[in-house]
Amino acid sequence: MKLLAGYPLAMQVVLGNLRRQSAAEILAGLDAADLNVDSGSQEKTASILKCVEYSHSNLSPEAQKLLVCLAPFSGFLFRPLLPSYAEQLQQLEPFQGYPFEQLDAAIAEAIAWGLLSPMDADNPQLLTIQPVFPYFLKTKLNGLDAGTREALWEGFKNYYRELAESYQQLMNSKEAQERQTGIIFCNWEYENLYNALNICLEKQESIGIYQCLDVYLNLTTNIQDRLELSKFVSERVENYSSESITADIAFEIAEVYLKLGNCYLKTQDYSSARSTYLQLLESLEKLQSLPDRERQLAIATTYHQLGSVAQELRQFEQANDYYQQALQIFIDFGDRFSQASTYFQLGRLAEEMGELEAAKANYLQDLQITAEFNDEQGLGISLRNLARFYQQTQDESILAAVASLFGATIEELKAAILSD
Repeated sequence: MKLLAGYPLAMQVVLGNLRRQSAAEILAGLDAADLNVDSGSQEKTASILKCVEYSHSNLSPEAQKLLVCLAPFSGFLFRPLLPSYAEQLQQLEPFQGYPFEQLDAAIAEAIAWGLLSPMDADNPQLLTIQPVFPYFLKTKLNGLDAGTREALWEGFKNYYRELAESYQQLMNSKEAQERQTGIIFCNWEYENLYNALNICLEKQESIGIYQCLDVYLNLTTNIQDRLELSKFVSERVENYSSESITADIAFEIAEVYLKLGNCYLKTQDYSSARSTYLQLLESLEKLQSLPDRERQLAIATTYHQLGSVAQELRQFEQANDYYQQALQIFIDFGDRFSQASTYFQLGRLAEEMGELEAAKANYLQDLQITAEFNDEQGLGISLRNLARFYQQTQDESILAAVASLFGATIEELKAAILSD
């Protein structure tokens, strides 16, 4: 329905095809510019192509040629960045003779004829694409030679690789406004980023775009879509040949499985989480393309997550074994920052087992490390947890340790806890 967008001609053709095809099959056909999908009626006026053909025919020849370059896009265009897209295409031989200096004028013509439109009057640089227009452009693209078609998808992929890095940097920013900007643009660009990721997967290349989409879905707390994305990518990377898996790609693939396991853990599918982590652990132990330090730290992180699964299942002894294995690797390889979260989990585990002295010792180790790294978010979690633990145990040594670390008095800490 989003694709049809209320256009009567498009609806007549597509809905007629539903008698013999599923919605998914029709969408796949449209994406591939399958003319058989478009021939649902004998009347030429009922063709989907006719929804945009008149407007397109009124564009200048230069604009028609340049706008074919928009065929890979879906839904959204950010007009100020289109020169960067043109630069990516110009690096590829089939597009070196294209008059990209006229691209903005071609965009203006497309807007005038209703093929593109501003999202709102206040920001005319944000453009939505008439839903059937990309399908129409793909039929035009299919009329070009194979080299040009391949180069267009390559340029599109490279453009969104760079954009994905920029959006991810914004979403990882400590500035709230920058994070929000990154989230907003990923929302608008999701289909384009996803399409570019698919090209990377088909070519068995780096999947850095996946990291950007995963950060976006995590920040928007869309756990189900995050799970589905991770499942999809994990299935596709299984087809990568050994020759295509460089050290960087091997690390990216390990991240996919780790995030997939984390999604299962958050959705309380503990069996799937455990099997995913164990599969990752087995792969990491065999993987030699990663530098040893990176590989061992990834193994430690996987052990930590296996500990979390066991702890949720109240398999305390097994959880402790996994956490201790993770902690030892973090210590051996000098990754002090990662030790903090494992100490925190060991504290929780000890507390659940009624071992309050061990819990206190681990919680204080976690606090010491987060304070060393000035990790504001981690520090807030650690202090709130210790305040809760103190209220439960009334152990004055906890306050003494915190007071010594931050140069406060025990009375000040008690007052802060009471006022919280």
